[in-house]
Amino acid sequence: MPGVIAQTTIEQLAKPEFGNGPYSSLMSEVYRDSMQVFKLGAKEAEAFARQLATELGVIRSQSKVEVWTGKANKDGKVTLYEASKVKGVTMTNTIMAIKALSFANEAGKHGFSRGKTSWNRVA
Repeated sequence: MPGVIAQTTIEQLAKPEFGNGPYSSLMSEVYRDSMQVFKLGAKEAEAFARQLATELGVIRSQSKVEVWTGKANKDGKVTLYEASKVKGVTMTNTIMAIKALSFANEAGKHGFSRGKTSWNRVA
């Protein structure tokens, strides 16, 4: 039908490649969720996801990391654990946005229905 523009769903967009790094799965989730919840465009959502990973990488580079292993099994395999904690992280716009995104994703726990609530982006 002339003059009708087909709607494109988030799943139909070409998803950017986020690699295999420690924050790759997080970037993928942030990309998808920020388009859905914040109504960001694909380019903005990708930039947000990459900015978050960059900031987390910088924070992680300044943290003290503890590593320990579990007991070896009969095949000589162990579970390796890694943990870090950083106190006093400055609340940047990106960190505040990820907190808001996390809150919106857990809206049901806070008395809201994510599917029925209109999430409006304020310019």
